Amino acid sequence: MPEPKYRQEGEDHIFHWRQHMLTVTVSNVRMTGLGPKGEVDIWTETMGHLHEAGLLLTSTSGKTGLAKAMERRVNSIDWSDVVETIAWKSHAAFKEGEPLEVLLPERRPESGRFAIHPLFPEGQPSLLFGDGKTGKSLIALGCCLAMALGQPLAGMKAGLHHPAFLDWEWEKAEHADRLLRLGQGNGFDDCALTYRRCSAPLQDQAQSLKRKLDQAKIDYLVLDSLGLACGGDPNKPEIALAFFGAVRYLNRPCIIIHHVTKEPGAKKPFGSAYIRNSARTGWRVSRGAEGEAGTLNLALTHEWTNTGQLQAAIGLRLTFDESAYTTMIERTEAKPVLRSAGEMNKKQQVLSVIEEHPGMEAWEIAAQLDDVKENIAQHLTQLKKQGRLHHDETTHKYYARTNRAEGQ
Repeated sequence: MPEPKYRQEGEDHIFHWRQHMLTVTVSNVRMTGLGPKGEVDIWTETMGHLHEAGLLLTSTSGKTGLAKAMERRVNSIDWSDVVETIAWKSHAAFKEGEPLEVLLPERRPESGRFAIHPLFPEGQPSLLFGDGKTGKSLIALGCCLAMALGQPLAGMKAGLHHPAFLDWEWEKAEHADRLLRLGQGNGFDDCALTYRRCSAPLQDQAQSLKRKLDQAKIDYLVLDSLGLACGGDPNKPEIALAFFGAVRYLNRPCIIIHHVTKEPGAKKPFGSAYIRNSARTGWRVSRGAEGEAGTLNLALTHEWTNTGQLQAAIGLRLTFDESAYTTMIERTEAKPVLRSAGEMNKKQQVLSVIEEHPGMEAWEIAAQLDDVKENIAQHLTQLKKQGRLHHDETTHKYYARTNRAEGQ
């Protein structure tokens, strides 16, 4: 067989034998547990599509099997040579990887640091995780809409993006309804978003998906959610690594929605440690005690970040008005939500009450926390020793160091 004409279009490796009017495309080349693998599509100008198969590019038995299968279809072509050529060249290009570049010291522009400030940095995969029914998808959809319009959400500034919502959880109609309510509830006039219902694991559709995203000029993603998108058990390192390998391949910043571990009071994302390590920042969503009818009080706690400093917890109130058909997202205090969710120890609760209500006496703090004065006194003593409280010896009132001036 003569050498084919070869070209690479994006991540597709295309081989053409003019004399046989034969074209073979190898796509979605990736590393698997069994070695490098690609998807092979074979067609001729005279017969059209002939065959489609997955091929382990370094497997002798795999290459032999594909060649024999094709010989049964068309015996006038040296299929052993064809298969060996496409496997070798595709694998060689895959191993070549990206070119070397010169890295120069350069400060990142401050204006472009966050897609949603202060939640989600630009240029990074971010994890938004929590228990079920904590509004994670709704928050992410609201952020997606804010980025599409470049308008703030609940007072949080949004960078202007062309985002897409990739959905493994729900259906288009559900998100269309949520989008309508969010738009009407938060003053967003134009609510159109790019949406895709997904079924296959992200790593299995990464190449075709990237082509679609490139064509549509999508520059930010929401992935809902990791558990279904990863295509396996998130506890297995190889599954988590394959998923985040696909995220890196798509080469777009994203919000990844996920769940917490099943243990009571769990505060870690469910699955392998590679999930936490691969997401550059992580926010955990907690649901507070039941409030007014039609409201959902949430706290977002910044659990980790690989860049910058941890941000203070953020409180959000979601208000659902059926008569107006709206969903409003507003800022609220995070500490009362965390306290009602049982996510503060007693000392943290004492400090939180004093920060919210400076100038309280010990018995008032105890009443606020439904505890006895003697127990509260122990925590007050510890907080004073740590320099976090000021105690007015004359009035017996307590002030947090941040609002001490209010009592003087």
